[in-house]
This record gives sequence, C-alpha cells and structure tokens, in this order.
Amino acid sequence: VYHVPSEDLKRDAVGALIRERGIEQVIVFSNTKIGAGRLARHLQKEGFLAEAIHGDKSQQERLKTLDGFKAGEIKVLVATDVAARGLDIAELPAVINYDLPHSPEDYVHRIGRTGRAGASGMALSLMVDHDQKALAEIEKLTKRKLDVQELQLPASAHGRGERRSRDDRRGHRDSGEVTARSEDSRGIGAPSRSGRDRGSRREGNLRGHAPSAERAARYPAPQPVVDDPLFHAPYVPSEPAAADAPERGRVSAPSGANTDTPAVIQGGAPAAASGRRGSAPSSAIRRPANKLAVLLGGKPGG
Repeated sequence: VYHVPSEDLKRDAVGALIRERGIEQVIVFSNTKIGAGRLARHLQKEGFLAEAIHGDKSQQERLKTLDGFKAGEIKVLVATDVAARGLDIAELPAVINYDLPHSPEDYVHRIGRTGRAGASGMALSLMVDHDQKALAEIEKLTKRKLDVQELQLPASAHGRGERRSRDDRRGHRDSGEVTARSEDSRGIGAPSRSGRDRGSRREGNLRGHAPSAERAARYPAPQPVVDDPLFHAPYVPSEPAAADAPERGRVSAPSGANTDTPAVIQGGAPAAASGRRGSAPSSAIRRPANKLAVLLGGKPGG
C-alpha cells in the first residue's frame, strides 16, 4: 500500500508505479465511473494504451475493450467493480487499487484476479489520509497487517498536481467572482436593477417614454377619494308607511279610469256621467245573481 499526499497526485502515482515496477499489463480499479473515465484519459495523455470499462459503456463497447485487453492491444484497463464482475484474464501480472474499496470483500475479489493457478502476481494499492478506516477494515478481514509506504513521485508530478488543485479552486472561486464583479459594476451600495426599475416606473421616466412633466399632463393622476361622513353614520331603519285599508271586495281604480266597464261586463247598465263615475250601482252588483239563475234554468228576476 502506497500513501499519496493528495487525491490530485493519485493519477500520476498510477503511471509512476507502472513504470517503476515494469508492469506489462494491469487492471486498475476505481470506485466511480467518473473517476475511471478521468484516469483512463489521463493515462492516455501520459502515453499508455489505456481504456476504461464501466456501467455507462454499452455492452458492445465493453466487449470490444475486453477483447482488446485480452489480445494485448490494451495495456491498462481501468474498471469499476461492477464492470469487472466475471472478468477472467489468464496470467494477469498486476492489479492496482486506485481507490480502496468501500467493502473489504471487494478488496479480496480484486486482488484475487492476479496470481491465479500458481502464477505470480502483484497487488498494489493507493491511499490518502481519509482511507485509514477502509484500510483498517481490510486488515481486519484479511487478518494481516498491510505495509504502508510513502510513494516518491517526481517533481513534475507534484507540479501537475498543484496546478490541478489551483484550477479546481479557481473554478469554484470564479463563480463567486463573477457575481462580485456584476455587483461591483453597479457601484458600491448601488441599488439593484429591479429597485432602479421600480423607482423609474414610479417616476414615469423609463427609457422610450415621455419626460415626467409631459406624462403628468397627458396622464393626470387620479383624484383622491373624499371620505364621506355618511358612510360612518349608524344605521337608522325607516318607518313603514301607513297602508291604505281598501274596502273588502273592492279594488280601487287608478285616477281617471272608467269604472263603468265592470258593470257592463256583468250585465248592468253603465252609470250616468254625472256624479256616478268611479262607483258601481247596487243593481249592477246584484245583476250577476239573476244571470246565474238563468244559466241554471231559472227565471230572470223582475
């Protein structure tokens, strides 16, 4: 097990181990698909024949990569635990744990892929400070103490690792600086854009509109509502009007109406024009009874 000062130096450590140990072919295990892809691309830039195999690859891509590794066309196979299940490479000389596995059982499965059938194999691991717990779990399962050594990396590797760290930090810092610059461009203590817009709207002086004086003349302000004391006065119910009690059986006729018509309809004689308009004679009231007697078969009254 080799201790590496930081995560940024682990990629350089893989290449250094392969060159230092003279490893011809190796499977490098990564805990994540993203980490596997990044490590494979880094090793390709370093001149290694490397490819990654993980769950995001299609079945056709995985089979093509495995065939190339078995044929010796690919020297470094970077794989996740899931993608490497069932993978059987005869006479595999070495295995490197780029990340210590979360489960100690996975560590046993990884190193078991080398040194099969009595052949000699090499199992190497990289760790950083936060891997102490994972290392203790592996030692507990295997019942053996693993020797931890400091990996000596060339100065160029340290320089690249520091640049990657600065780039990562700069990426996080730039996002904050963009926000700060946007705020500084408005001036220290300047109101926000939305605040300025709202103030301009209230003043009626936005771009493309008439000045405030012209807008005030064109669009006069609404008149204030006058508070009427009547709305605050208590409720006073009105007195009911005195109802006229009409005589039973009679309907008052409107002013100027001719009241002779009902008498004529009932068989009576119209009232005289003088002094009798507006009321029906008593004979006109009794006449319907005589007419009813005729209808029932009787004789009309005299």
